[in-house]
Amino acid sequence: MNGNIALIGFVETCASGPGYIVVSGWAATAEKERLRRLLLTIEGVGEASITRFHFRPDLAAAGIAGGYAGFERVILTMGEAPERPAIHAITPGGAVPLVGAGTRFVPFEPRGALDLADEQDLSGWLVDPGLVAEDAGAARLRIDGRHELPVRLNLRRDDLAIDFGGDDPLFGFHVATAALRDWRLAHPADPTEIELMAGERVVARARLPALDGGAAPPAAIQPKTAAVGELTVVMEERVQSGAHLFVSGWVAGADASAAAPPLTFSVEGAAPVAVLSLDDRPDLAQAGIAGGQGGFRALFHCEPGAGTPQTLRVAGDGCVGMAALDSAQRSPGFPKATLTVQAGVGVFGEVVGFPDEGPGAGFELRIGDVCFPVELKGAKDANRVWSAAGVAPTEYCVGAASILNALRAAGAAAFPPEHIFTATLHRRGAAVVSGAGALLSPHQGRLERVSNRSISGWLAGHPEIPAEADVYLNGIRYATVCADRPRADLIEKNIVTRGGGFQLDIANPSPCDEHLVVSVHPAFQTGGVLGSDQATSPPPAGPYVHSAYAVSLAEKSRGVSIVIPIHNAADDLEICLKSLCDWTTFPCRAILIDDASTDPRIGEILRRHEGIAGIEIHRNAVNLGFTRTVNRGVALAGEDDVVLLNSDTALTPLWLQGLRAAAYSSPRVATATPLSNNAGVFSAPEMNGANHIPAELGVEGMARLVQHCALSAYPRVPTGNGYCLYIRRACLDEIGALDEQAFPVGYGEENDFCMRALHAGFEHVMDDRTYVYHRRSASFGASRLAHYEAGMAALKARYPEYSRLTAVFAESAEILGVRWRLRRALQAAERPRPRALFVISTETGGTPQTNRDLMRALRDHFEPWLLRCDGREIKLWRVEADGDVEIEAIRLKVPLEPLIHRSEEYDIALFDILTRHAFELVHIRHLGWHGLGIQAVCERIGIPWILSLHDFYTICPSVKLLDENNTHCGGACTPTPGECAVELWDRVSFPPLKNQFVAKWQATFGRLLGRADALVTTSPQAREIFLRRYPALADRDFRVIPHGRDFSDMGLYAAPVQAAGPLRILVPGNISTAKGAGLIAAIVAQDQGRTVEFHVLGDFGRLKAQPGLALHGRYDREEFSHKARAIQAHVGAVFSIWPETYCHTLTEMWAFGLPAIGVDIGAVGERIAAHGGGWLIAPEAAASADAVLALARGILADPGALAGKIAEVARWQQGPGRQYSTHAMASRYRQLYADVFDRARRLRPGENVRGRAKKIVEARQASLVEG
Repeated sequence: MNGNIALIGFVETCASGPGYIVVSGWAATAEKERLRRLLLTIEGVGEASITRFHFRPDLAAAGIAGGYAGFERVILTMGEAPERPAIHAITPGGAVPLVGAGTRFVPFEPRGALDLADEQDLSGWLVDPGLVAEDAGAARLRIDGRHELPVRLNLRRDDLAIDFGGDDPLFGFHVATAALRDWRLAHPADPTEIELMAGERVVARARLPALDGGAAPPAAIQPKTAAVGELTVVMEERVQSGAHLFVSGWVAGADASAAAPPLTFSVEGAAPVAVLSLDDRPDLAQAGIAGGQGGFRALFHCEPGAGTPQTLRVAGDGCVGMAALDSAQRSPGFPKATLTVQAGVGVFGEVVGFPDEGPGAGFELRIGDVCFPVELKGAKDANRVWSAAGVAPTEYCVGAASILNALRAAGAAAFPPEHIFTATLHRRGAAVVSGAGALLSPHQGRLERVSNRSISGWLAGHPEIPAEADVYLNGIRYATVCADRPRADLIEKNIVTRGGGFQLDIANPSPCDEHLVVSVHPAFQTGGVLGSDQATSPPPAGPYVHSAYAVSLAEKSRGVSIVIPIHNAADDLEICLKSLCDWTTFPCRAILIDDASTDPRIGEILRRHEGIAGIEIHRNAVNLGFTRTVNRGVALAGEDDVVLLNSDTALTPLWLQGLRAAAYSSPRVATATPLSNNAGVFSAPEMNGANHIPAELGVEGMARLVQHCALSAYPRVPTGNGYCLYIRRACLDEIGALDEQAFPVGYGEENDFCMRALHAGFEHVMDDRTYVYHRRSASFGASRLAHYEAGMAALKARYPEYSRLTAVFAESAEILGVRWRLRRALQAAERPRPRALFVISTETGGTPQTNRDLMRALRDHFEPWLLRCDGREIKLWRVEADGDVEIEAIRLKVPLEPLIHRSEEYDIALFDILTRHAFELVHIRHLGWHGLGIQAVCERIGIPWILSLHDFYTICPSVKLLDENNTHCGGACTPTPGECAVELWDRVSFPPLKNQFVAKWQATFGRLLGRADALVTTSPQAREIFLRRYPALADRDFRVIPHGRDFSDMGLYAAPVQAAGPLRILVPGNISTAKGAGLIAAIVAQDQGRTVEFHVLGDFGRLKAQPGLALHGRYDREEFSHKARAIQAHVGAVFSIWPETYCHTLTEMWAFGLPAIGVDIGAVGERIAAHGGGWLIAPEAAASADAVLALARGILADPGALAGKIAEVARWQQGPGRQYSTHAMASRYRQLYADVFDRARRLRPGENVRGRAKKIVEARQASLVEG
């Protein structure tokens, strides 16, 4: 039956069976040309694609497609198919009916043959779709109607033209069995009948003669048709090099009929080669030879010393033919290799003649900096090379999508469609063959509709293959979508034969982008389709709210055990253990289990780690396999949560803290898996690839980049990945450990565990803010693929829903957002720094100013953030070079009060901030208005925290340790009655403080200070005051780090003194009673400006301008020098009556060149005593105006003494003033932070272990970074 316009063809037979139909016939274009593809639609069944067309002599004689138009296609059905279904071919012009009156509708009869049956071997083939559709009885061999042998159909038979779609099922079998021989020996007088069975149906028979009747060959009851007479053998090519001999040509019957395989090819001195099918050769068909089926290519491995073969002998069923090898054209020597780069296909070619060629022969394809392992396979249809082992593995193909995805993972940008790719095939490091060509092809399409929820349009490249489109949001690739939605308009216009349309639901992946610009590109290509760059405004992503704090509090306090199974791969183990010791800063233990490694270096490495606190080393007496070893570790972990960690990983900052927070983000989370460079669907930013890590980032920088761009979305996923898998004990207790029976060597064991957990009501999360490097399967080596395929087969047999569930990794908006954010962060190209959170209370005064100096000086090494709380609202800022950026503000429902000084609401907010923004260090500069739960939160998360003591708030809420009479108490209450003042808080909030509540206050803060990872103050006297009150702190890391300052203008600007006076004294700062306001007022009242004239620069409080007192108001630090010059001061003064912990105003006056009068208490007294540059008055004299006036008169009377003090100031300027800058201060803090980080390491090896590991890490750094 002819079709219309575009196609002719006919379905000759439609054979049906339970769960399948088999359609056979022929088809070609209307011009009788060969089809590339035929799309059938079968009534009640669905669609089926046909791409394999076999040769038929009748069609060749009719001039149809050179004979290559026949097809036989098996289609599996979901239910019972109609008895006489209508069958159409789908063409651009419409549906073409292929069924007519001549179509036979019959039951399918299984087909098969016994090709070889002798004393040792049984081989043949069987085609029965029922075995595939519903396992309708296993294939088997029956001996004499009684004894049965199972048959596994596991050999490819390309001579059989039946097509199952995609990769052909395996029809052939070969059984080498002792059972047949034993049976024959037990019945020597009887012939043996062998039957090939499909279910209860006998498909083929063969009979072996009785043993006592001689060694006659088996007689086939159903022999295949064979060529008759002598064979004609024509040699066309001969290549010989060493032990390899390659021949090609054609063979046919003497009458040009087709020779019937199997044929045995042999040459002198080499094992014979069985050729089970001959290749289609159009040139032979046109010449009328063998219907075109006569081509052969054979590879012989000659025995050493056997001499040079002279003759090729071909033997068939009763037929023999020979040809002289010298009759063939000699080609250049071995090895032979070809390489072609083809758009839409990939890179493919053939390799013949390499020693030990095969799957593990060491071939790899290189394109740019990316390497692809190459597995050689036997050809399917034509160009097969036969060897003594069967079809020789000679062909390779790396698909275009695989290449382009790998280049993308390696960091390559999109390419123009005309881009030329150069590929080189290497073997064991040496180049074999190269080629170049385009991999991409031109496309056309349009982005038609963009809303705030979805986009749609069309894209077409190859008319028969749905195109893939890359969707970009704000210039960053968001998703790849297949244009496979039906578009009748595109089919009508012959743009595509099916599909063409695409539609994608979108979600805003960014919490800060209000608008999205959408563009669509053909996959891997530059340049958007028509209609690109449309704007929309979907709601921003997040924030995501989790209950990790509440869950971790409610759960029984669990420890964590890290289980590391080890088998060889010593270098990887060395890196893994170094990273484990370097970056594990959360309380845990590590359980290392050597599964009987054969590499002696493993024992050496483990011995170096013996005795390290927190590390346990166990050894299996015999190799138990991966899964049993892991289960041993799970049992050794007791009641702990467990992290399964491969030994080919490298850990990163906060890795364990991140995983634990993700695992406790919800009550029923069972597992959490981090992102990685190379961990299948958890690879990022590109899934299922070995992602490139930029050299400027390194693994550590990449991990921080992931942390800093994450939203802690914790997407729900159906499975985790065992390369690094956090498992909560609650799940292990409920469903048990890994299935070591079904998955003994790994590969699928964690997926099975996760599926069991899902069905038990648990959840699994992707930890989108933790990143762990993975080298991947170092222990298994080349056998990885086989293990993987076996594991996946078992997994899918247990969970048919698994494949559908795992589609979430490519489709989930949350996961697409995770990858989009990381791609955008990588484009920013700024190396991330560890994040440090600085906690302050007030926004004015020396502490916040010094804190800003410190943050600015640390910016090259840390990313500073700022947290402030006023008791009612928590605010978080990111500190940028050009100003602070407010990130979020959290209003407390219940204000924090000072007596308990704690708030669960504050703790929950802080826990969320610290985990979500991945802070690695908390430096508390002041605790005022903050909850004291900050210590417990940091410890629960596993973040070190440092407390600076810039005043005495942690000793007494009076802050300055002054009693009701402004007498310094040193932290021990004075005996006088009365109530001390309270700073920062409302006084009415406190009960009686003096000799009462202060004891409770000190007990609370004493415990808190004792848990800090380090303490800092800025003067030795301040440290002594704390130690007198809290003597246990003497055993803590408690350092004195003075404030550093930077001055652009430093000089000697003091005005010359006039003997007649008055002495102009500059008093900078916020002048309260504690800062000497009372003393100044008393002096002014007594002197009336005759001897001294005070100039207050700053907040003057209750002071009033009068003779002898000038008030200049507040100033910014940058204005000090300018304003001080206008005042023309002779000296400065600091009249603080409490022990200041540093005094910035003294530093500012010295930088200006003013010697200063100070009270001999605290840092002011210490500094003037140490450097000179001023005069000290006793603390008891600070209440006396006479003492100060006497000192002033002395200065006026002795200009030489004043000059000496100015000279001391000059020496300070040239020494500490210039040298101890904010960067010098920051270097001391950096050393403190480094020491704290070092102590935070829970697994701390000795220096010898670190040194050896460091050398290996350095040696491997380049390859590790490149991934």
